[in-house]
Amino acid sequence: MASVAETTNLGPLASAFRVQARRRVAERVPLGLAILLVCAFTGAALEWFLFPDRRPTLLATDALFLGVAVLWHLVIRRRADLAIVIAVIGVNAIGIGSNFYHWASFASAERSLLIVTAICSVVAIILPWGWRAQALACLGPVATYILSLFVSGTILGLSGGLSTDGPLTPLIAYPLIVVGLSVLGAELTERYLRSDFVLTRALRERELRLAQAKEVAEAASRAKTDFLASMSHEIRTPINVIFGMTDMVLDSDLSVEQRSSLQRTRVAADTLLVLVNDILDFARIEARKLHLAPRAFLLQDWLAETLDPLGWRAQDKRLELAWTVAADVPDLVVGDGERLAQVLVNLVTNAIQFTHEGGVHVSVSRGDDPAEARLLHFEVADSGVGIQPAQQHEIFEAFVQGEAARTMRKGGAGLGLAICARLVRLMDGRIWVESEPGSGSRFHFTARLLTPAHDAQLESSVAA
Repeated sequence: MASVAETTNLGPLASAFRVQARRRVAERVPLGLAILLVCAFTGAALEWFLFPDRRPTLLATDALFLGVAVLWHLVIRRRADLAIVIAVIGVNAIGIGSNFYHWASFASAERSLLIVTAICSVVAIILPWGWRAQALACLGPVATYILSLFVSGTILGLSGGLSTDGPLTPLIAYPLIVVGLSVLGAELTERYLRSDFVLTRALRERELRLAQAKEVAEAASRAKTDFLASMSHEIRTPINVIFGMTDMVLDSDLSVEQRSSLQRTRVAADTLLVLVNDILDFARIEARKLHLAPRAFLLQDWLAETLDPLGWRAQDKRLELAWTVAADVPDLVVGDGERLAQVLVNLVTNAIQFTHEGGVHVSVSRGDDPAEARLLHFEVADSGVGIQPAQQHEIFEAFVQGEAARTMRKGGAGLGLAICARLVRLMDGRIWVESEPGSGSRFHFTARLLTPAHDAQLESSVAA
């Protein structure tokens, strides 16, 4: 981070800083003028009753105070820089007039010293704007005060003098010390304002650049996903042609070697179609072009249609595939059965793939939490290889494969579980895993498939 001395060198930003600083100073002018007016009218009221012969002078001084305040009020809303000039001139006029008034009244020097000190202190409030403006504002009050300490006799037809019973050194030193501190404080304040201005501007420019970079990146991502989503038909068409032509050739007379080669081609085409479907589904989800189509369906029949084809794959590995539905789960539910089947098939397929012995069990129940009363809870439990604890969070991220997949040398784009996680979120649910290496895994997900009518049915059954 740059030092204060470095940040105070604004260069081309000086004009912008001046505009901002003038506004800040203009905001403080009312406070300073209010203090001056209160002090002036309080002192004038006291002397009005104590010294009736000085009333004309008091009226002139009060008129000067009011004139400065009115002039400031007319200018401050239009020209902040001119208001500052008026404040400097007004403070000088007040200080000079006050000193001359006390000199003509043969007042005490200590009393005049207090007034000068108060004026210089008020200036520090009005003008935290560089040492030059501060010095100019203090110049008139301090100079006329010191001059009045040594001048006596007649000036402009008026005679006067200050009573200096004590030593002159403290009377001269005090206002000079106040002025020095005010000037130093103004300079430090300006340095701070400059540093704050530079840092604030740098942060705003950085935020602007980050926002622009984010917009560019998001636009590029949207363009990519929009392109993939729109290419769904064009990518699937040649794959379907491969399926059709391969099936036609397999129905003809072929040698054993030719049939084996074509069967491998068909398996490779099936794998390619799965990968393409995963990529396209993920692109549609990221492009927010995938929408659910809820409809009513029978849960038991849906489970049988979804899991029966996977039962043959489980039998090939000598595994048992079973499912159960809790008694309090209604058979008629409402949801997107196709996308729900996509999630369940993906989880069960992975469970079969990474299980060597034992089986896979699917269970369906209602949500335990009262806040999840309309959610159905699906659990896919297997006795497979399990998942390392460090990988249980990353497997739901896109393009990530677990250690088990790498160990068993199974391919894939690493999108299956990522798509499941996004589909579950679209169904107002969540997905998570519980697993220990070597002890199998239990994948859980919830989906909003129950309607308010199911809640009424449940309450009536409980009451009965």
